[in-house]
Amino acid sequence: MKRSMRSLQMVGVGIRHKSDSANNAQIYDLALGQPDLPVPPSMKAAVIQAIHADKNGYTRTGGEAHIRDALAVKLARQHPALGQYKRDFEVVITSGATGGIYCAILSCCDIGDEVLIPDPYFAPYADLTRLAGAVPVFIDTYPEFSVTAERISRSITSKTKLLILNSPHNPTGRVIGRQELAKIVELCRDAQVGILSDEIYQTFSYTMAHTSVADLSGDAILIRGFAKSHGAAGWRLGYSVLPANFGPVFEAIQGAIYVSAPSIVHHAIPDALEIDTIPTKTIMAERRDAVLASLRRRFPQATCDGGIFIFFDVSESCKCSATAFVEAAARNGVIVVPGHVFSRRDTHCRLSLTRGLDYLLKAVDLINLTADQFSEERK
Repeated sequence: MKRSMRSLQMVGVGIRHKSDSANNAQIYDLALGQPDLPVPPSMKAAVIQAIHADKNGYTRTGGEAHIRDALAVKLARQHPALGQYKRDFEVVITSGATGGIYCAILSCCDIGDEVLIPDPYFAPYADLTRLAGAVPVFIDTYPEFSVTAERISRSITSKTKLLILNSPHNPTGRVIGRQELAKIVELCRDAQVGILSDEIYQTFSYTMAHTSVADLSGDAILIRGFAKSHGAAGWRLGYSVLPANFGPVFEAIQGAIYVSAPSIVHHAIPDALEIDTIPTKTIMAERRDAVLASLRRRFPQATCDGGIFIFFDVSESCKCSATAFVEAAARNGVIVVPGHVFSRRDTHCRLSLTRGLDYLLKAVDLINLTADQFSEERK
């Protein structure tokens, strides 16, 4: 877990530096991927009702049947390629999306198997792969961060067991288009490589319609949840969609690790499924547009097709490492995350669109100021 620890240490440097200062200047923290939007009232009410009804015990390992059924009905309607519930696919409620990712990797991989991970990547993909005894194999997607069948094919070996996809992507903000995703699905089917599709950001696709792997195939494992789209990050409420034959082993692994998902918040899922997430997407899209317009003054290549992050290149604009830029930005009062947390390179920084618009624009002004300072130093 060294990479994850380095990220925490780097963020902590900036926080300590400013909090110890005499003027107590405001810290603009764009590090954490936790939306600032509240949980919808109907979900809160469902949880309160569950508490008053004393629904405080363990649930079934995979989740209560009627709640899984509600999820399955909506999934089958949205994604006909999944087939028929219980015959072709299964649903398991998990402790957040990350809990589902770990159970999925353990379900698919034996010790020594290889897991393909496009680089940059959400750091726990590699950590959880190693914990499972498998070997992460990184696929370089620089400079444009395109995940393509051609790039994936070069890394497939006889030991390859699983490919992890994430679209919209953390940290790069890229979205895999339907045509390319179809090529990836066909490649993996022919090579007998499983797909683990992390779709936690599916609500937030700005430049094109989001295509799920489940629109093209019923053979993949989907990872989803309510942390980002419904403001419920701390509730640890996710679910996994699995080929039916994976259900029993997945549930057994979940039971051994953390027994079941949290019982009380579990009961908010039926209400969550009825909530329109378009307003949430609209808020994030407005933030994305405004932040990109300001950030491109110093970082013209900055982009974001989807998700809640922008990954911008400081090595080209400022001629420095991401770590050096983060340290300088922290001295100016803004916290972003260095690229080495998500990659074998340290060229980009990630900022989160998880604060109000005025807050974000003031923070970006400080990011741009930091870039100006690097330019001034080179003169």
